Amino acid sequence: MKILNRKQFNENFKYFDKPTLIEIISIFQEEYNEKIKLIKEYSKKEDYKNLKFVLHSLKGVISNFDTDTILETARKLEFLAERNEKEAIATLLPDFEDKVELLYKDLVKIKDELDYEN
Repeated sequence: MKILNRKQFNENFKYFDKPTLIEIISIFQEEYNEKIKLIKEYSKKEDYKNLKFVLHSLKGVISNFDTDTILETARKLEFLAERNEKEAIATLLPDFEDKVELLYKDLVKIKDELDYEN
């Protein structure tokens, strides 16, 4: 399953050269594992202040890729973290993690294509 709208992605980044686009994707890839790890850790520890901060940070990076479904889920999680809604967070978090992983995989494919073209 793809989560990234490739046509919209191409439109959003049409003025970027390949090295810049590869760098943008690389930044997301570098931050992905650490941020997901922190989200899980802060959720487990019920550290909602830091959870909200990391969610907000990841949401900002994701917004570059115009993935409304992930952004909406991130907004909901931020809202829930602000209100210390442990059970609701626990319910929504796996879906968010799955969607972000799909985005990661889509971006890996795009980056591989761009690397191959260079």
